[in-house]
Amino acid sequence: RIAREAQALCQSLKRIVALKKIEFDPNDSTSMLWTDFMKLGETATEEIAATVDSRAAAAVPDDIATLVYTSGTTGEPKGAILTHGNYDAAMEAHWQRITMIDENDTSMAFLPLSHIFEKGWTYFCLTKGIKVSVNRNPQEIQATIQQVRPTCMCSVPRFWEKVYTAVHEKIASMNPLMRMVVRQALRVGRRRNLKYARIGRKAPW
Repeated sequence: RIAREAQALCQSLKRIVALKKIEFDPNDSTSMLWTDFMKLGETATEEIAATVDSRAAAAVPDDIATLVYTSGTTGEPKGAILTHGNYDAAMEAHWQRITMIDENDTSMAFLPLSHIFEKGWTYFCLTKGIKVSVNRNPQEIQATIQQVRPTCMCSVPRFWEKVYTAVHEKIASMNPLMRMVVRQALRVGRRRNLKYARIGRKAPW
């Protein structure tokens, strides 16, 4: 409904594509499902393909890539315009600074892809050829991590604070002997990850 209201105010908005199956307004002749949208590409004629190629060739860095909407915590939600040039610059900066991961890594996306942090990180992973697994249910994050076993991911500080608190609560509930074993394991794991695995060195036995 909101998209249709926006369409009435924006003459350049020709199509609305819904990712999930929804019931369209009977009078709506411009909206379609994602599956139907993809079929347009599969059945495209040579003429349409040529049009797409010519438009792609005419693209410039200042062209709009995405509109990322703010949550509105400080006022009315706003659509932040991000150009292809914005993403190009971000990708270049990531390539220069994050050199320790490559196509052999696996990332897991669990923050909303409508959020620029996860969106930007995912784009970077794709430019590096990194496989990205998407966790769709925040309640299943622990099970998904065990299943996917990501080697890299982006996150906000609050997530790691919650993980830290949960781990320490678990340790505190153990008997003294088990607590000692776990703390020793954490010390060994920290040394192994920071002094060896992080820089590609083989850890001693």
